[in-house]
Amino acid sequence: MDARAVLIGVNSLQKKFNAISTADLEPLVNKATLIVEAQAKKLAPVDDGGLRSSIHPKVTTEGSKVIGTVYTACEYAAFNEFGTGIKGSGTYPYKVDGVNLKYRKTPWAFPNPDYGAFGFFKNGRARRSRKFTYEDDDDPTVRIERAKKGQNVSDKFIWTKGQKAHPFMYPALHMNKDKIVKLLTTGYRKLLREAVQ
Repeated sequence: MDARAVLIGVNSLQKKFNAISTADLEPLVNKATLIVEAQAKKLAPVDDGGLRSSIHPKVTTEGSKVIGTVYTACEYAAFNEFGTGIKGSGTYPYKVDGVNLKYRKTPWAFPNPDYGAFGFFKNGRARRSRKFTYEDDDDPTVRIERAKKGQNVSDKFIWTKGQKAHPFMYPALHMNKDKIVKLLTTGYRKLLREAVQ
């Protein structure tokens, strides 16, 4: 006894599946990037809002792949994400493939550019007394020297041992992984159902 099955309309069905283009997938991937962007902005440490406002989503197509990216071009974003120096070593809680974190093992000093940006210095002299506080924990790692009005500040430096990691990008993706998989799976199934009708 010989049993055979004949499938009718296979070619038509294949054409319908092929009709689902990357353009159809872009809105799904865009929704996923918006979820990650919103979470990253919630998690980003905030001082003046520059880091938070620098986080953006992007969707690109490369051949048959639709790629969603959430990125920041903020120059200090990595310092916040991964931490720096002695204080940051070992504080990043995630293992990221291809990323080998290394931290400076000694304190360092750098000229204080921020006072001028905030208008506290003029012509190398303090315009008024000003002291910044570093709110991290009971053992601050940044010592900022007080500059008195009229004092020559050309030799003022900030000494630091770094800062702890304040992850915001990787956890934004990690925390929403299941939600994104569900969004993409549900959306793709809907596209398939529409294609075969």
